[in-house]
Amino acid sequence: MPEIIENFYGDNLYTFTNPTCSCKEDVIYEAPDTEPHRTFKMYPENNTARFAYKAKKGLVRINSNGTAEQENILGAFIGLSTASRNKIERFLNENGFLFPLLPDEYNPIDVDALIAIVKRLKATVDLMTAVGSNKKDYAQIIQLALDLTLSDPIMIQVANTNYTSCQHRLYQLLSLADQISVSRDNAMLEEQGGEFFFAEDTLTDELYKYAIYDYNEIMYDHDNACGDDIEWAITKLFVNYCGSPTERSMIDLIFHYLHDAKSGLVYNERVKSATLAFAKFTIGEEINHHITGIHPEYDAETMEPTWKVDSLMGALYFSLFYLRSKTELYRPCGNPKCSNYFLVKSTSSKTKYCCSRCANNMTQARYRQKKQSEQ
Repeated sequence: MPEIIENFYGDNLYTFTNPTCSCKEDVIYEAPDTEPHRTFKMYPENNTARFAYKAKKGLVRINSNGTAEQENILGAFIGLSTASRNKIERFLNENGFLFPLLPDEYNPIDVDALIAIVKRLKATVDLMTAVGSNKKDYAQIIQLALDLTLSDPIMIQVANTNYTSCQHRLYQLLSLADQISVSRDNAMLEEQGGEFFFAEDTLTDELYKYAIYDYNEIMYDHDNACGDDIEWAITKLFVNYCGSPTERSMIDLIFHYLHDAKSGLVYNERVKSATLAFAKFTIGEEINHHITGIHPEYDAETMEPTWKVDSLMGALYFSLFYLRSKTELYRPCGNPKCSNYFLVKSTSSKTKYCCSRCANNMTQARYRQKKQSEQ
């Protein structure tokens, strides 16, 4: 467990230490004409990296005297989604691994699984940024929430940690669609030769008329493995599943998002409200899943409250827990050669770069481009 040196009443909302590690990539070629299997072999070192969450700065790595040694740890981690292997190794060497490692041996970690974790955290941040934007793109918000909700599960086993990524409620519902039968009322309508199934639609407060022939076509396509599984599952749920108000709102929203794609979903106030509710519910599930190992603890030695932070992974998501989403957001750096995200006020439209170095590099690039165009 990382050592806790937390003070609720100081400048840091939480602090903890994480052992640094030696990280090397191991590439195994298992067969000709196939992609090699890439693994990071990580060995925990005796040194430790110290972290703190500072208000208005986010998660930073600190020196022994408490000053920031490296700022914007979350933004740097998100940037690893498109970074070189060397940059990933350097981040892990400096900050340690996401979870505690077994001592005195090399811990193998699948590279693809690690990058998938990075992309998942990036997707969460992108969704939070889209929801907090003053000019909301509701179609983008739905797609970002869907991408996060339906992303493939990630599993990593290291030391005493068996990590499994968050399985969202919508993902679970879609997985259960196979077990849902046509509702009794709809079955009776079909037996009587009716033309339509009827479904209660929370986005309109009216009964939605769904042609039985079209419904059966979608069901048949799935049985013959030639349809869209998501469209099949959401259609079956929309027509036959009642569920809780939250579940029904998500189902109705995604149904219309998919089925109204050709004509275009009309983003009236009710649809906008359902979109934001779906996105916020998704963000809440994702963050809460990753901070379950964190809990308050009273330090009898200092007679002060502390947070027990279980891992670097938990700390990264805990920094989102503390993010003031109405006034702060993470923005990608405007330097195309930099993949970092940085914390900025949501009302700030002029701040485009994560650091003065990137700003200077872009100024010099524009100057060189201007000189070349004048020649």
